[in-house]
Amino acid sequence: MADRRWRGKTSVVPLQFCPACQAPLNRATHPTARVAPKPGDLNVCIRCAVVMMWDEALKLRSLSAEEHLSLAVEDPKAWADVRKFQAIVRAMPKQSRDTKTRH
Repeated sequence: MADRRWRGKTSVVPLQFCPACQAPLNRATHPTARVAPKPGDLNVCIRCAVVMMWDEALKLRSLSAEEHLSLAVEDPKAWADVRKFQAIVRAMPKQSRDTKTRH
């Protein structure tokens, strides 16, 4: 079973692949509401915990080093939330992070 801290509202999204680990991704979880991602929203890969961003075409892309630094400086709360989600993903048992078994 997934880590109990991993609670949020999940939306189905078109199949994408993590730019870092190539995990197939077809869900997006928001901490408080069931909302579809929009351009500029951040995403954390359920398998490798890399931070990504939804682009204008609603495709996931990697963040540049400059974007990482900018986010940490300009929006420390958002960056703290991202780091929290990364920690949750990393603490999840491997079988809970396997995207091949997630529906």
